[in-house]
Amino acid sequence: MQFSFCCFLAVSLLSCSEDEPVAVKTKNTNGYRAATTAENVMFNFVKAYNGMDADHYEALFASDYHFRFDVTAVGYPSVWDVKDEMTATRHMFGGAVSGDSRFGKVLGVKITLLFDENSWTDVPAALRSDGEECRRATVSYQYEINVEPDWTFVNGDEMDAEFTLRKASDGSWKIVEWDDKGFGCGGDRRMAATTSCEWNWGQVKSLYLYDD
Repeated sequence: MQFSFCCFLAVSLLSCSEDEPVAVKTKNTNGYRAATTAENVMFNFVKAYNGMDADHYEALFASDYHFRFDVTAVGYPSVWDVKDEMTATRHMFGGAVSGDSRFGKVLGVKITLLFDENSWTDVPAALRSDGEECRRATVSYQYEINVEPDWTFVNGDEMDAEFTLRKASDGSWKIVEWDDKGFGCGGDRRMAATTSCEWNWGQVKSLYLYDD
């Protein structure tokens, strides 16, 4: 069976230490699922992203989370942490303009994740800390992100990302790594800035990663 959620492992050693739960600031938990399985976490991921709900979105990530661009990327940071993830996300969801003068605030988001029920596999013991449980899966995604004044970012073909989740001491699962697979515009930020070629999700997020 294939899951379609409408809403997006490195070879390094994973640090599978225990995480303290991240408090969700909003009292509205209606529709979100308990993070007791990887599938539930990704359901919540899509729901939070499509709903532009930064507080529930933040609760999905481990404290040592990292996002990695594809190795073909040129002119982008190779990796960012949960602080950077939330800075970009809160700018996107909170009505901030982008760091590129062509693009204003995000007006709406629609993300679809596609993956098979058997996609999740255990991370080999050699790539994680002893006694910890980590799972990973490659998912395909499509997105549509509407931005002022009249821009729509959309990928016509499915793109891939790899997610790694870790089980915390309270039994909940957290996203510890998110890796881009492939890159739009040939992976070159200079090309993306001057052409109408297809961008991937990480490229769009990076527009909103800047210090206030």
